Amino acid sequence: MKQSLLLILVAFLLIACAPPSKNTIEARAQAYFDVYTERQSFERFIAFYAPNAVLKDIVSGEEFEGKDKIQAFLDWSKGDFVMPEQGKLMNVDKQLVKGNTVVTQGTFHAFTYNGQSLGPWEFVIVQEYNDAQLIIKQSDWINYAY
Repeated sequence: MKQSLLLILVAFLLIACAPPSKNTIEARAQAYFDVYTERQSFERFIAFYAPNAVLKDIVSGEEFEGKDKIQAFLDWSKGDFVMPEQGKLMNVDKQLVKGNTVVTQGTFHAFTYNGQSLGPWEFVIVQEYNDAQLIIKQSDWINYAY
């Protein structure tokens, strides 16, 4: 009996002292950019945003308050979009996580939208997540070079 109790106590101590698993905000941000890069499911993509989220496009100066307005702005069904030759929309080059804030740097590949060739564009996207791991604030810095 003592040995079983000691074994259970040691197991709990090992679990408590184990290194923490991958930061959940980091994993959530990685999942967001994976879905964004694949550009297959807009429903999965928009599910990353909290109902009261705010998205600001710094270059254009536009700001969208609320998930419904963000959804209307980012709607993937608008226009005729042709995926880049690489088969993915972007590359993520760097991602820094501090607390609930994630800063992601990368490049959108050249793509076609409504018959117009656009990109490549460099970007920095700053996101703030709430405790439920939903985006509550996002600032997009995209160099829309045509």
